[in-house]
Amino acid sequence: MKKARIFVVEDEDTLVDFWQTTVADRADVIWANNLVDAEKIFDQDQNFDFMVMDCCVPGRVPNTYPFVQKIRRTGFTNPIIAKSASEVYAEKML
Repeated sequence: MKKARIFVVEDEDTLVDFWQTTVADRADVIWANNLVDAEKIFDQDQNFDFMVMDCCVPGRVPNTYPFVQKIRRTGFTNPIIAKSASEVYAEKML
């Protein structure tokens, strides 16, 4: 069976470890811990089954919404799971 490919944009190592250990036998986890690296990875490879996007990571600004818009403009239609520990960003996601 082919492994899924998950792109995780997350700056907390413990959460990345969670994804890598929880799904290791079923999926390959590709990880970026900031927006600059996330955009470089996505520009080179959009072949992901789904993405997990922290709403506030280091990089340009503490908001990944513009990056999600850019991803959608490329035609990427697979799920993007948005998450945030920040109550401000969590409210905006709803």
